[in-house]
Amino acid sequence: MEKYSNLRLLFWCVSMVLVLNSCSSESGYAKNEKVTELAKWAPFEIKIKDQKAIVGFVESPVPFEFDLTANHHKNDIRLIENVIGSDTPVRIFVYKGTSHIAKIEPATQNDILNYRKDLVSANSEIMNRPDPLLVSIFPDEAALANIYTMIVNNSCANTNFQEGCMTFQYATDGCNARAHKMKQLLNANGYNCQKHYVFGGLLASAGTCCVQWIYHTAPLVLVRNSNNIIEERILDPSLFATAVTPEVWRAACQNMACVLNPDFEFEPVTYKTVPGIVFHYNPSSMSFRLDSDYFRTDCTLEVYQHQSGCAFPNPIPPDNCQN
Repeated sequence: MEKYSNLRLLFWCVSMVLVLNSCSSESGYAKNEKVTELAKWAPFEIKIKDQKAIVGFVESPVPFEFDLTANHHKNDIRLIENVIGSDTPVRIFVYKGTSHIAKIEPATQNDILNYRKDLVSANSEIMNRPDPLLVSIFPDEAALANIYTMIVNNSCANTNFQEGCMTFQYATDGCNARAHKMKQLLNANGYNCQKHYVFGGLLASAGTCCVQWIYHTAPLVLVRNSNNIIEERILDPSLFATAVTPEVWRAACQNMACVLNPDFEFEPVTYKTVPGIVFHYNPSSMSFRLDSDYFRTDCTLEVYQHQSGCAFPNPIPPDNCQN
């Protein structure tokens, strides 16, 4: 009888070990001390390549990735696929200090309602309302060069990192805020602008390092050239010392000088021009977030004011900066 009791006890112990190990393998990554909740953002795309899944979120140009060798990511990927195109944020948990996703959880209904409350659609009246007080075309290249110099002079590097400076020294993130701050300066000087977005596997030189993006954006303006022809120009001091054409700008976002593999080829990009009042653009739902009072803009720039190089953001702007 004692023999059977001992066997029963042994069986119970082994069973508990198996159960605990099973629980650990399914949720242990969430309890890892290196895992932290990053943000509540809306995904707009997910691409699976080799053993990785690359996710694009509306609020940041940083590409985030899953390791597909980990079985627990199947539900995470399914959740992302289900919400793309619906302006639905998810809770993102990453391994601290990296863009590697540890897990994804659904946002609460309240989070979703708060996220959607101030989104506007492409056919909204406010998106198609021109400002009669703003000039839509720069009269010549000299006038545009003067404004570009003014923008550069308001960079953090040229203002000794004073409050409200433009964070061109940190290209990794914050392009939405930089573009919107440039739009504010253009408007203050009487000029209108649009925003130009490029989407794809992007790799650009930020001077001393190369940065990966899943999208990038900057202001687009019109200028009358010396032949009296109206042309488009992109304003982006994070990449260029002068205004450039959209074609040159997009090419710089896929810079072969940043590629080590000689057999590597960039995939084709997609691009879109939207009204200048746009702060965030979701290409999967064609919805927009505005920042008319520049709160999100200034909040984001303040966070990145003293960051530089191409490292992962640390810290990132809080949710009220982004959503």
